[in-house]
Amino acid sequence: MGSYFVKENREGGYVKSLNFDEIADALKKGEIKEDFLFIKADGRIFSEISDQANWVRVGEMLKSYKKTESPEGIVNPIVALKFFAWFYVIIGIIVAFYFFGKSDDKSGVIIGIAILLQGAFMCALFLVIAGIGEDLKAIRSSNANK
Repeated sequence: MGSYFVKENREGGYVKSLNFDEIADALKKGEIKEDFLFIKADGRIFSEISDQANWVRVGEMLKSYKKTESPEGIVNPIVALKFFAWFYVIIGIIVAFYFFGKSDDKSGVIIGIAILLQGAFMCALFLVIAGIGEDLKAIRSSNANK
């Protein structure tokens, strides 16, 4: 996430170097207020950036952060994809064995094998899409913190 300098006002006051989670915790504890200012440290010391004009209010940062969070109560699509991937495999296995046991000729065995392969390939497809979703989520969160 990186480190941020937080100060009470343009002239200084409370000055501390915190990461994003520490800023949120300090705000909850009342150590800092929403009208305090922050700026990304980017490996610099406070005296190098203390006079810059691009300080932002802590409250504005938290509002933009809250907008990007997923609402509670909504199922995470990545988790849903993983669930349906394994669900598809399990149902495929059950249906395939049903056709294996029911068949008196080769057609039931062939259908069972086809359903088993379909379940395996759909599982792989869903898991790949879920992996891509996880990677995109990680990329977006790393870019949002820059």
